[in-house]
Amino acid sequence: LSDFTDQEQAHYLEQAVLNKKNIVCMGATKSGKTTLMETLLRRVDASEHVIILEDVHELSRDSSKTTNLLAHPTDPKRSLSEYCAMALRMSPERIVLGEIRSKEVIPLLLAFNSGHRGGMTSLHADSVPDGLERMALLFQLYSENAQLPHQKVMELVCKNIDVAVFVSDKNIKTIVEIKGCESGRAIFEEVCFNEQANCLISGQNHADDWWKKASAH
Repeated sequence: LSDFTDQEQAHYLEQAVLNKKNIVCMGATKSGKTTLMETLLRRVDASEHVIILEDVHELSRDSSKTTNLLAHPTDPKRSLSEYCAMALRMSPERIVLGEIRSKEVIPLLLAFNSGHRGGMTSLHADSVPDGLERMALLFQLYSENAQLPHQKVMELVCKNIDVAVFVSDKNIKTIVEIKGCESGRAIFEEVCFNEQANCLISGQNHADDWWKKASAH
């Protein structure tokens, strides 16, 4: 973790892993999301059964208690979405999804919502609020219920994601704790390691700006 951040942030993330917080790593392509996830995986006790779901094999873990499932692009029975549902029947202590791109967000969040803790995943996003909104939007797009209210989906996202880490140029830029949801907008707080800084931020304004930009396209 020292390659990504300072000692205080590294300690915070190590404790988040040990305390089985559900963590999402966000950032652009080649920002270091996957490398950070693999680094965090090394902090998981080797005795824990971890199921890793990917469409391209990138994550590894030095433990015999690891199950790797690799999705196949032409076989719907071997999709990330199917594997997410299958993982629940394999007695996992943690579920790790390499990256959220589409409908796999649904079984993953539902797995977290059923009590599975210590999960990790990554997501392409320009910021933390952008990433949270994107998770909710993907859930709505791929849900069988076309009338599913955005507010309910965002509540589900905020209930089951504990920590979001924004990565850029192989460095951690922001660590955010998700506090809840209000009127369909995420409420979160930046983890502050400098006593002189005011790190409390509201997700309301950030999310409103995101929707304004999205509506303009």
